Amino acid sequence: MSAALTFYRELLGDIKDRVRTAQHKAALSANAEMIALYWDIGSMIAARQKEEGWGAGVIPRLAVDLKNELPEQKGFSVRNIGYMIRFAREYDSSSILQRSVAKFEPQPVAPIGKLEIKASEMALQHHIYRRRDHGDQADRKEDRRR
Repeated sequence: MSAALTFYRELLGDIKDRVRTAQHKAALSANAEMIALYWDIGSMIAARQKEEGWGAGVIPRLAVDLKNELPEQKGFSVRNIGYMIRFAREYDSSSILQRSVAKFEPQPVAPIGKLEIKASEMALQHHIYRRRDHGDQADRKEDRRR
């Protein structure tokens, strides 16, 4: 095999690796941003509920209004909004800090089985299932009442 062909294959391999790395970082960054958004929404609602004395009755109305105001967006069902509120109550803001893509370096902090990943790199459903499976009985009873 000629040296030119060897260098070409190395270049092609390097470019493919770089593209895949960038795609992976972009996906993790987008997921982290969505987790931060869900936490922020849950935090905003929980704060209003506490300050204004709102009960759970505001959630169905908010779900309908969000669907009407943001028809292209999905994920604002009554159940999901409830998950966002619970998520915000169970994780403090330091667990859900946003990081810029340029500074993105995965840092293991949240053990899940044999894997360890940062809380902001998990999908909201993973947080929900994790809390459901590992939460205490009081959390489960509270969920049943909602």
